[in-house]
Amino acid sequence: MRSTSLGGLLLAAVTAGLLAGCSGSGDAAADGSELNASAMAKKSPRGKGKTDPTTTSGSVTLTWSPPTLNTDGSALSDLAGYRIQYGASNDSLSQFVDVGGASTTSLLVPGLQRGAMYYFAMSALNASGEASGPTNVVSAFAQ
Repeated sequence: MRSTSLGGLLLAAVTAGLLAGCSGSGDAAADGSELNASAMAKKSPRGKGKTDPTTTSGSVTLTWSPPTLNTDGSALSDLAGYRIQYGASNDSLSQFVDVGGASTTSLLVPGLQRGAMYYFAMSALNASGEASGPTNVVSAFAQ
């Protein structure tokens, strides 16, 4: 498999209390790919209009621009999907989800502990299921 360039990661800005604090490094690559992370709260009501933080399920939404080039500069022609790796530590991304479809550009990661920091990286998958190297790691608080 030719190496696919996914470039650096770009995080969404914190806006109007909807998004949690996010941090990361990197810029959009020359191929136009980038990954954004944002977190939104999903509250589970308990009792009459009250919310118990221990029963609140958090999530993080990831969005990205698809890569268009292989690392050798040739056109990317066999993009089949993406692998999102994540975890509670930037050096231990122990969970992953494969996202099918080259045109897919977002993923909601549900079932995260609200208020906890999570770290994410993405790899491109070709039609044979081979993965590119991962992007830089970005982080977001699940909300």
